[in-house]
Amino acid sequence: MAEVAKGLPDNLIYQCPTVSSLASCVSKSVLGLVDTRAYVEADRTQEMLDKVDKYSSFRVQHVCLLIPNIITIGDVVLLTGSTGGFGCNILAQLVISETITKIYALNRPSFQGTSLSSRQVDALRDHGFNPDALLHPKVVLVECDLTLPTLGISTSLFEEVTSIL
Repeated sequence: MAEVAKGLPDNLIYQCPTVSSLASCVSKSVLGLVDTRAYVEADRTQEMLDKVDKYSSFRVQHVCLLIPNIITIGDVVLLTGSTGGFGCNILAQLVISETITKIYALNRPSFQGTSLSSRQVDALRDHGFNPDALLHPKVVLVECDLTLPTLGISTSLFEEVTSIL
């Protein structure tokens, strides 16, 4: 039995993170059914391959419109966080909505100095949306700071945005 214990890898707990996988590995090594190191390595390799398959297939389908029917023709929307996953989804839906005439997409400035337009294009693409949506004239991208009284934007743009509220 001590010889079997010496054959177990030092990081067995990490290689077999569930009770089930740990029990299976230990029992098979005690019974001499499998080389523990090879068993754990093969199991870990298969686990990684499964994760690669799971997380590398992006079958994004955007079929439902979440915008409620309470929006009337000619509405103007103020959207914050349009570079995030949820924000991209809402932005894409607002662009195709015929009832929306203008979308102010307010986002924080980049910490790396990347332009908002570039970040928005990347975000739309990364979340499976067509970045050409930004070319629509009703989309106005605005870098701002929501903690400031005038959002850190020009006076004319601030007056334009607040006139819709």
